[in-house]
Amino acid sequence: QFLSMDMSRKHKTSRAGRYCRQIIVTDMFTDRWYPLFVQRKSQAPQAVAELVAKLNNLQAPLTVAVIRTDSESVLNSSAMRRALPPGIDIKPSPPGEQHKNPAESTMKRHQRAQHVLLLRANMPPSSWPWASQHVRLLGPQPAQQS
Repeated sequence: QFLSMDMSRKHKTSRAGRYCRQIIVTDMFTDRWYPLFVQRKSQAPQAVAELVAKLNNLQAPLTVAVIRTDSESVLNSSAMRRALPPGIDIKPSPPGEQHKNPAESTMKRHQRAQHVLLLRANMPPSSWPWASQHVRLLGPQPAQQS
């Protein structure tokens, strides 16, 4: 199983005052988006490890084998490798070629949809975690078989 992830730029603090960043993880097997919310970059390894454990339980006997990241330092750190179960290969995108990471386009599409949802709902920008969760539910659907 193959995951691709990208960390967002810093957002306004959420209405609850808890979150400033999001990580969009794309499961390339099911084409589902999983937004993770963290307050600090240092919380990213634990959040990703919890998601990987959840996905491994949901899709057993399949397990996550490869995680493709951009060149974000915390996503390629030794703390990330320690937090993940053994056997998962973390592959960073080559320098200057982040566009080869599928999560880059997913992040762009996700943030665009999140922005539109906030505008249409007439909600303040600090409600971005709410919008992100709803975009995940409305996100890409598997192709219909005819």
